[in-house]
Amino acid sequence: MTMKTTLAYLLVASLGASFLSAQTTLLQWDYDDAATEPAGPVVFHSGEEPNLQRPWTRAPEPEGEGHFRFAILPDRAGGPREGILEVAVKRLNEADPDFVINVGDIINGHSSRAIMQAQWREVDDILGELNAPFVFVPGDHETDSDRKEDSLWWERFGHRYYAFVYEDTLFVALNSRVPGYKQIGEAQRAWLADVLAAHADVRWTFVFMHHPLWIDGRNGGWREVEQLLADRPHTVYAGHVHKYRHYSVQGRDYVSVATAGGYSPLLGLEDGTLDHITLVEMGEGAPKIENRALTGESFPLEHCHRELNILERDLVNGWEIRPAALFTGPVFTAGTLPLWFKNNTPYPMTFSGEFSPEGDSPLRGPSGGFAVVVPPGSTAEKGVQVASMSPVPIEAAGSLQLTMTVTIADAEGATASQQKQFPVVAVQPLQLPLGMDADVSNVNVATPSGQAEVDFDVRTDGELVRVSFRVTDPYIDASPNANVGVLYHDVAPSLYNGDLLEIRFDARPEPDRARGNGWDRDGHIFFALRPPVEDRPGVDLHAHRHPAGVVSRVESTPGGYAGEVVVPFSYLRQVGGDDPDGFRLNLLLRDRREDGTQESAIWQPDWRSAGNIPGAGTFLFSL
Repeated sequence: MTMKTTLAYLLVASLGASFLSAQTTLLQWDYDDAATEPAGPVVFHSGEEPNLQRPWTRAPEPEGEGHFRFAILPDRAGGPREGILEVAVKRLNEADPDFVINVGDIINGHSSRAIMQAQWREVDDILGELNAPFVFVPGDHETDSDRKEDSLWWERFGHRYYAFVYEDTLFVALNSRVPGYKQIGEAQRAWLADVLAAHADVRWTFVFMHHPLWIDGRNGGWREVEQLLADRPHTVYAGHVHKYRHYSVQGRDYVSVATAGGYSPLLGLEDGTLDHITLVEMGEGAPKIENRALTGESFPLEHCHRELNILERDLVNGWEIRPAALFTGPVFTAGTLPLWFKNNTPYPMTFSGEFSPEGDSPLRGPSGGFAVVVPPGSTAEKGVQVASMSPVPIEAAGSLQLTMTVTIADAEGATASQQKQFPVVAVQPLQLPLGMDADVSNVNVATPSGQAEVDFDVRTDGELVRVSFRVTDPYIDASPNANVGVLYHDVAPSLYNGDLLEIRFDARPEPDRARGNGWDRDGHIFFALRPPVEDRPGVDLHAHRHPAGVVSRVESTPGGYAGEVVVPFSYLRQVGGDDPDGFRLNLLLRDRREDGTQESAIWQPDWRSAGNIPGAGTFLFSL
């Protein structure tokens, strides 16, 4: 079919469409092929002001027959695996869909615009082999900024969210980063309401977004979106979690697809962690959906099914508990465990806690446990007494397990509950005297094989805090593929597939620093120190994010590498108040061995792990 595309923006007033908001624009394609008269034109709705950019390689071309097939491409981000997108393109060409649409994250993203542009050029080259038009949906890796004026996505495609009608089927691409991370804001929802009203009688609606917000009790505006969609046949697709999951939400199919080259443990079909494409056929009635693994196997829409009622859904990420530190001296007798609770749901939430000792630990919590009720959308704090049956040296105190049961109930009395366990360990802060000659020295941690180890010391003179380190490692493999400016929330072992020393430094006042979980983007400084190798110098991969005055260096040494990180007291005062009392430290050594396997050594449990001990690694100034 030949097609003449008329790039004519039709103002809302001239359309006479009173149901459209003043921000909605339409783009209509006219066809000049008299032999193939389409049943109706493709209509494009943008939530942004008019421009000539389009979020596709070329416009999908309807045949006007009512029957068509399109394909869905899953995530590729999180350390793209070489050659997989090319295989996906080959499988898509074999399937011969009318067009392909994705769920975001087709590039890995970067803080450097030049590197992001190079990533886009790579994708453009690969998609140049695709026979069908490709429609881009924004993810959180390619949308490098929530502000359109700073966004490379905006410059390339011109629309952060949009919709189009193809063969009497409405396709909606939402942006779950506008106005912020995992959010669909009020303006975007108002635009969606207008678009849905404009196409109330389409035979089906498909919604695409990057984050599966229906399983996130933090909502982010999704409940309101579900209400807008409730009375129409629809299917929702998302990605982000890199696992295939099918959900039935109020009788509708909601699917999070897996990967097409993105980070994955690749445990296989049963686990839902595999590379695949999805094919959707539209004819009479409901869509027919088939998934195809890139290795050739087919699997059904309902694979890895989860029945999800509303209350259960709202509990997923709908609550949070952060214990602070149970600080003590050399001997533990009793102390207060500060707990912080958050309820993101629209229902009152009850947090019930029970303590049980691990092994022969003498530690005990309150008899009968405790309970805290937190109103909808609120937070609360509670201090819980923990005592030892008799005074015990800190090294012999052992630990408690805190089991929290979280329950919500709606107005009709229906309930949903979840449980989570937390370790409770008494922590003795380390004292850091004034003077660069007074240090916490001879701290050593080694990988399980003993092939790599790190020694470090910590010193202060009242103006600077210095952490010096020396890594012993006979084989250095600092991969050039490490993402120097990878998006902060997605720091994962797969992105650092070589030798690296990670240092986390949190100078917030208590209890915030003890509660730090390693994912607080603004709560701590994250050093990622890659050693020199061949002709590349050592580098701190996150140096561009550090506050003013924070410096780091890493250089080669015989048998390994060494360096230091330095944090000025001006930063400690900025985040910890005029009289900062200390900071919290965490070190993680990543070692890639000659056989390609990786090992880790860590000082104090990883803040991001389930074994995190609140307050572990705390240094207090004794000036």
